[in-house]
Amino acid sequence: MKRARVGARKPYVPIFVGSTFSDMQMYRRAVRDALAQLETVVRGMEQFGSKPGSPVDECLQVVRSCQVYVGLFGMRYGSVPDGHTKSMTHLEYEQAQAIKLPSLIYLIDEDNQPVLPKDVEFGPGADKLRSLKETLKRQHTVSFFTTPESLLQGFYMMFQSSSNRLALKSAMNWTSRQRRVTPKR
Repeated sequence: MKRARVGARKPYVPIFVGSTFSDMQMYRRAVRDALAQLETVVRGMEQFGSKPGSPVDECLQVVRSCQVYVGLFGMRYGSVPDGHTKSMTHLEYEQAQAIKLPSLIYLIDEDNQPVLPKDVEFGPGADKLRSLKETLKRQHTVSFFTTPESLLQGFYMMFQSSSNRLALKSAMNWTSRQRRVTPKR
């Protein structure tokens, strides 16, 4: 990977990492660490803190402030906010698609990854998750993972692919140009 010159200004590349939380913490940490090595700005629920708006509005605003979406999907659909029919993770994904963010989708390998029972959702949430995963597979070229290490291996392979790097770089540059010419309100 090419390194920036010492003293060179690093590009501001905010990347949103979306997933459920309690079951995906070690995977989120692995992706955050990898993105930090790639000199990006990682945005996700870990950085939210106290904010004036509703959790849904604030979360979706953070998604809109990013240039890339990384979605990690395990065996939980996640919490559904009051007044909504979809989980926060699902809403984050839909927001990223609505604003056409380049999206990297990673699904847990259900056939090869043993999952603790507490990390598996049953009932209506499981049905919604199954439907969401089918949509993800139709809309994206997804990668599968079993461990944080296998997730990182797939993640780094994606960044090493020249066509993926160029597409991602193009998208990031386009978004950066849009932000420079868009007047502040």
